[in-house]
This record gives sequence, structure tokens and C-alpha cells, in this order.
Amino acid sequence: LGNFLILAGFTLACANWVVVAVVAFFFLFYYPAAIRYEDHKLESIFGDEWREWSKEISGMFPTRLKWRANEDATWNMRQSMLRNGELVYTLFEVGAAVLLWYRAVS
Repeated sequence: LGNFLILAGFTLACANWVVVAVVAFFFLFYYPAAIRYEDHKLESIFGDEWREWSKEISGMFPTRLKWRANEDATWNMRQSMLRNGELVYTLFEVGAAVLLWYRAVS
């Protein structure tokens, strides 16, 4: 949901059909494959616990929030950017921000 909202905001702010086309391509072709990859990876790590949890949760938009704190979790920038594929999102967001800044000062 977060990536969708960020990209939708940048797309609207850019007001450029090329950006709309790139974002549409991203959500139609890249993002579903990324979700399938992450689902497969999580299922191999967590097994039955993941399958049970994922039955109730939508892949893209949450239907309801059932948040629990995970005290054992740690965050790693390298893993997030490279192994989890967040680098693609980050590069697009930085590019969109530069485009918006450029259009604002021109």
C-alpha cells in the first residue's frame, strides 16, 4: 500500500503521460512478479505460519489492520535495497522527486 500511495502521489504531481505509462507498466508487470517472489520467499521461511497468515491478508491493499509488534525483527539496508528489490522503488522515487524539483524551479 505504501509503495502504491507514494507512486500515485508522484504520478499525479508530475502530470506527465510518460510517468503515468511507466508507473502503469510497473504496477501491471513488475509489481505482481515482486509480490509473488516475496510470497514464495516468506512461505519457504515461515511455512505453515505464513500460509495461515496470508489467507487473511491481501497482497496489495490491506482489508483490515491486525498489527503486532515484532520485537525480534531487525532492519538491514543492504537486504532491503538489493535482496528485497526496494532499489527499483527507491530509484523511481528519487527520479520522480528530481523531476518535480526541476519542474518547480524552471
